[in-house]
Amino acid sequence: MDRLIEGGFNGVVSVLRVLAETGRMGPVDRLGFTLDRHVAIEALTEAMRVFHALANGARLVRIEAGGGARVYRCCELYRVETGEPCRGVRGRALEGEYAGSEVCCVPCPEAPRDEEVRGVVECIEGSSCWRDFTRALVARALARP
Repeated sequence: MDRLIEGGFNGVVSVLRVLAETGRMGPVDRLGFTLDRHVAIEALTEAMRVFHALANGARLVRIEAGGGARVYRCCELYRVETGEPCRGVRGRALEGEYAGSEVCCVPCPEAPRDEEVRGVVECIEGSSCWRDFTRALVARALARP
């Protein structure tokens, strides 16, 4: 738990955050609310599987936002209308099928290292307060960065 409080497991937190931002809450909810540590580990495994599927389909898109343009690796990309909410980067696509359109890009983080994922599993398996740990992990993911 101390490692989480000190900012550890940032890669796993980023994965859970992307799943939440793209509406894939199933594994996130199960991880945060399960009463069985084995289900928590299965939920973490599913979260990683879903994330890897998203990351493998990510698109590189040049977006103009905040006065500058840069290329984003988007786990999810879609057109947005004025006033429509966006849980990622909002801007004007400069190329590709959305060129000239207002888009929302949910940026894809780097996948966490295997050691980090193993560390989370070890905390779930070996801690008497594993429920507090998984709830804190999910709370960090759902909090605004």
